[in-house]
Amino acid sequence: MQRTTCLRVQAFERNTTGRDFVVGDIHGCFGKLQERLDELRFNPQCDRLFSVGDLIDRGPMSRDVLNWVDEPWFFPVCGNHERMAIGVVSGRVDHELYAQNGGGWFFELPESRRVTIAEVLSTLPLAIEVDHPSGKVAIVHADVVGMDWPTFKSLVADAATGKIGGEAVNSLIAGTVWSRDRINQVSLAGVPGVDWVVTGHTPARSPFALGNVVDIDTGAFATGNLTVLDLSALPSVERIRAN
Repeated sequence: MQRTTCLRVQAFERNTTGRDFVVGDIHGCFGKLQERLDELRFNPQCDRLFSVGDLIDRGPMSRDVLNWVDEPWFFPVCGNHERMAIGVVSGRVDHELYAQNGGGWFFELPESRRVTIAEVLSTLPLAIEVDHPSGKVAIVHADVVGMDWPTFKSLVADAATGKIGGEAVNSLIAGTVWSRDRINQVSLAGVPGVDWVVTGHTPARSPFALGNVVDIDTGAFATGNLTVLDLSALPSVERIRAN
């Protein structure tokens, strides 16, 4: 399960009848998410909600994750916490390590339920691409590392079909769901070949943009501040400038 998890880029055509939103790292704060959707008057008949992943762990309602993933208007990518849950079930991630990172709730569930959750989470894509009036929007958990968007998509496709494997695949997935290099280095280079890349993974007080890469993780489980961003607002996100 672990090797092939998430190896796809899910593409979405333009939403011509409603709005498109993307939510930062939820981390089990599904009650807060529902509050935000109510405030935004989210219409499940025509609106769509994308997610940068990390749906689970740390917050109080991680057990509800499958109820949300089953919603026909909710489209998350796979985050590093989903990867850890999947890895626990497949025997590739240490139980104690996962518990220390907010996964204690997982071990309170029957084994059969853990397996079911891992199987569902393993179907989440590594990335999403949305056609939107603001431009072509890519969504990943942490970053697109060291390449343009077309190259990234090509590598994901090659990994899915077995054209590349081993360490190359592990590195691709790890960079996409774990990397903080861009933010740590305050790199303004951006990702060529796409208009916007929306990420989470690294908490900040408010959303910010480094080039065309927008981080919307505002640490909901610790701060109560869960960002749900209308994709139409991407051009107005605060940009970090070079010194």
